Amino acid sequence: SEWTSWGACDKTCGGGQAARQRQIVAFPAFEGASCPSELMEVKGCNTQSCVMQDCQVALWSDWGTCATSCGSGQQMRSRQVLGFRGLDGRGCDLAMGETRQCADTPKCDFADCKWGDWSDWSGCTCSCAGGQQSR
Repeated sequence: SEWTSWGACDKTCGGGQAARQRQIVAFPAFEGASCPSELMEVKGCNTQSCVMQDCQVALWSDWGTCATSCGSGQQMRSRQVLGFRGLDGRGCDLAMGETRQCADTPKCDFADCKWGDWSDWSGCTCSCAGGQQSR
């Protein structure tokens, strides 16, 4: 008969085996050709390592400088991916950056807008018939 489909691997990792087979449907008669000697084939499968490795990240960097010198500001820190997950490991679903309010920043010295005194009027742009002055 024809070969069957390959069967399932007997291991999910670390190297297993899968097999397929065929059967003799009719034996030879009257000096007919002999039957094939191999009725089963085996092959390797799932050769990847069974070691489960989660995503690996570096330690957090130091907090950066505050984005402002006074008042309410923010600072950031980050970390990097060192190694991605292996088979069946936990993926890199961790935060790679953090932001926080700056601590101990002094209050800003606020001042309302102040107008200066008016300057003197400029001379007229015309000696007659509707000139302009500014200050």
